[in-house]
Amino acid sequence: MTEAEMLKKHTPLVGYMMHKKFKYLSREMNDEYHQSGMEGLLRAIRTYDPLKAKFSTYATTCIYRAIERFIQSNPIVRLPYNKYRTGELIPTISPLKDCIKDELDFEDLNMDIKNILNRREYSIFVRYYKYGFTIANIAAMNKVSRSTAYKFLKLSENKIRKYYGKKENT
Repeated sequence: MTEAEMLKKHTPLVGYMMHKKFKYLSREMNDEYHQSGMEGLLRAIRTYDPLKAKFSTYATTCIYRAIERFIQSNPIVRLPYNKYRTGELIPTISPLKDCIKDELDFEDLNMDIKNILNRREYSIFVRYYKYGFTIANIAAMNKVSRSTAYKFLKLSENKIRKYYGKKENT
């Protein structure tokens, strides 16, 4: 079988891999993901050794890796629309409402938070509550895993809760 015939025959594998393994990906970038998957399929056709594995098994691995490489080399961070982009923290910091007084000025709150949190915690906290980024976007911006970004967010919330809890008691 020629390279063109193999490519035509196994092209549905790319669509299958995108649907099965990468369904969380952005629909706007589908063409780019498909193209990188096709490059993986072409690589599989050119480097396939029938003595080592079945072609479809080898091809799906090559396609998966090609799409993964594309995703890692082109991180996408979308800016969310947020009606509170006025430079203030989002007024509804819901997990912290119980310990932050309503009459507290947002400028004072921002200064307190800067003093309480270290730079990374502050960055994650502000991106989440001020700009409305998702944990996944924050993780990509800080080059950490989503679970690490979430842990930093929870750590910063606990520090703020502890600070305002102590401040109210004194």
